[in-house]
Amino acid sequence: MSSSTQETPAWRHLLLLPVIAIALWTGVRGIDFGHHWDEIRVTRSVKPALESGRILPQNYHIPSLCFEIALLGVLPDALAAELGGKGAASAAEPFPKLRIRTLFLVLVSLSIPWIYLLIWKWRRNSWEALFGAAVLGFAWEPAYHARFIVPDALMMQFGVLTLLCLRGAHRATVPGPWLFAAAATAGLTFGTKYPGGLMLLPVLIAVLVHRRRLESPVVIAGILAVAMFGAAFLLTTPGAVLETSEMWMWMEMMRDAYGGSFAPYDMPAGLPQLIALSTYLTSVTLSHYAAIAVGFSLLAGFGVLFTLREDARWGAVLLSFPIAYVLYFSTQGILIVRNLMVVVPFLALLAARGAGGLFEWLRSRPALRHAASAVLVVALAANAAWLVTAADSIVHYQRYGDAAELEEMIAQRPEQRFALSPRAIQLLGVRRGGLENVVADVERADTAVFHTSEVPHKNRLVANRPRYHTLLPGGPFEINFDYYPNWWGRARMVISPIEEARQADVPLP
Repeated sequence: MSSSTQETPAWRHLLLLPVIAIALWTGVRGIDFGHHWDEIRVTRSVKPALESGRILPQNYHIPSLCFEIALLGVLPDALAAELGGKGAASAAEPFPKLRIRTLFLVLVSLSIPWIYLLIWKWRRNSWEALFGAAVLGFAWEPAYHARFIVPDALMMQFGVLTLLCLRGAHRATVPGPWLFAAAATAGLTFGTKYPGGLMLLPVLIAVLVHRRRLESPVVIAGILAVAMFGAAFLLTTPGAVLETSEMWMWMEMMRDAYGGSFAPYDMPAGLPQLIALSTYLTSVTLSHYAAIAVGFSLLAGFGVLFTLREDARWGAVLLSFPIAYVLYFSTQGILIVRNLMVVVPFLALLAARGAGGLFEWLRSRPALRHAASAVLVVALAANAAWLVTAADSIVHYQRYGDAAELEEMIAQRPEQRFALSPRAIQLLGVRRGGLENVVADVERADTAVFHTSEVPHKNRLVANRPRYHTLLPGGPFEINFDYYPNWWGRARMVISPIEEARQADVPLP
């Protein structure tokens, strides 16, 4: 993976296509995952806009870009309905939810070629670029978020596009056009979700870094960059001018919400929040499997060191946003991991740089290079296989789970004592009699098995604790239940510590 000035064969770049294909295929396969609690905030604004002809959302809990994409997805049907005399608004009934989810998925998936191009521009190494793209494309966390009609994964795509433009400025003889393009895409990041406004920070740092090569004074260039950023935001969120007071009201509501309480996602601001954010980013984000996630995160850590040693100015541009963004969210009182999706490409990018540095160090040790290559290929294959498994669990969803799977999971844990909820007892049926570690007295149990439809107080379930819950092999895995335990979507059988079941008032014997 060492950097090289030799010409790269064109076929190597084509290896990116299977990565994109797997990400899109598994994404589309699981697109009909059921209900998402926040999608309605975007979709319910479409019909009133079509009725009134006033292309503004009904609320500003997020900027308007998601609403506009949803509206764009409905537009062909709306035009056909209007021409047919039914009225454009009829196109939103029923709302084409799966089509809009697919549109969001495709837009988010652009992150994969963007990060490939970014690493290629930076390192001129197709293998390193392919590795970074595969780390991002096969990571389950951004993959399932990409299906949602919500802004978080979409913001990720604009964030990495901004970074691609900044890298273009870093290499260009005349960096101004690239910097202004980066300012515009940063404005689109802001137009997707308000915290995305922090993407302006690396743009301004890049203006300072390249001040000697700019055609205008640095202050003027900075003002122009801010103007371009603001114009892109206003173009996608015209309500900032047309409905200013309403937008500020919504922004204050969202600020108060994240500073307040929202069980079960409450997390004390400061160090506890920072530790929880860091735990998710380093041990969950890049893989369903803890060992792979931590391994890729270690590579990202090495990537930071290699980047700063190689080019501190580029390192300042690259690292400024994720550091500022994570520190900002560490000041909040709520932890909902979807807010962190915009950071994921930075981790994948740095993991690729770390892997490249590792292979450079192993240049004189071919046996170790081959072994390291095999380990990375196996890790990526495991991540890709999990995307297939997770998508299949959505397609083949069983509401109450599989009795044989539950029996096997209980039998494989003889050291634990299980208390079963009524639904779990019903599922096992006569199989229950052969399980000696299923107890009738809940006081003797240390583990509970329950169906989420039985939980009267889902907001008392434990959130933001990795690998705390265990689901049956059949899932479903449309989300990471450890981070969304009060999910309003499909119900599932869950195995967790008895303490959680008690605090949520799960019915147990």
